[in-house]
Amino acid sequence: MESLLDLNMKVAPLFFLFCSLICNRGKCSSPDSLYAFQQLYNGRAWKNDNPSLAGDPFLYTNAYLKGSVTIHGHTFDPVRLKYDLWRDEIVTPMITGEPLQLNKEGIDSFTLLFDNRIVHFRPLMHGQVKELEGYVEILYEGKSALYMRHTKKVDRSAVENKKDTYFQQRQLYYVMGGEAFPVSGRRDFFRILGDRRVQAKEYMHKNHVKVSSKRPESFAAVARYIDSLK
Repeated sequence: MESLLDLNMKVAPLFFLFCSLICNRGKCSSPDSLYAFQQLYNGRAWKNDNPSLAGDPFLYTNAYLKGSVTIHGHTFDPVRLKYDLWRDEIVTPMITGEPLQLNKEGIDSFTLLFDNRIVHFRPLMHGQVKELEGYVEILYEGKSALYMRHTKKVDRSAVENKKDTYFQQRQLYYVMGGEAFPVSGRRDFFRILGDRRVQAKEYMHKNHVKVSSKRPESFAAVARYIDSLK
């Protein structure tokens, strides 16, 4: 089997040609821009950890989606991406077509375009927010934050002649004071708000705001209102 080092040695000349062509088309204007493209294609070959399973480890679809990636403050847009929920890594195709797992270190954020909606993600490193780390979908960020954590796990309860399969989970978190609290519904959210729950309920009643775990983005308006209080 060809080693990753051998693959990189073969791909490197093509990569620099690719970057040069992009620069010649006006996509980059300085050596710093060329360096930034090297940062984008910095990673390792992606492999499927569970090829025998039914389904796939990706969010939304097995196909590459249009998206963007911001690395060390430099945004690349558009970029073809997949989000591997099993590994909690993002993947993009190299110019050879082989999937490349991007180096999470240095990634500030990324987006995916799905179902006519741009979905925003950011990484939370270990210790950054208590009780939560990895890539999260951003529903709201202010003094507090609302994040959705997507994961895929394996159901190994398959019967005879059936394959084990992936199943997807998601969990909403309300982040306050540097700590993440899981939110399963209205009761959890009001309990976390503590003394602010009375004001939250008044705001919701006055403005006809309804929140539901089926529409996690619905909590954002209430979180934004709570942040506006002194």
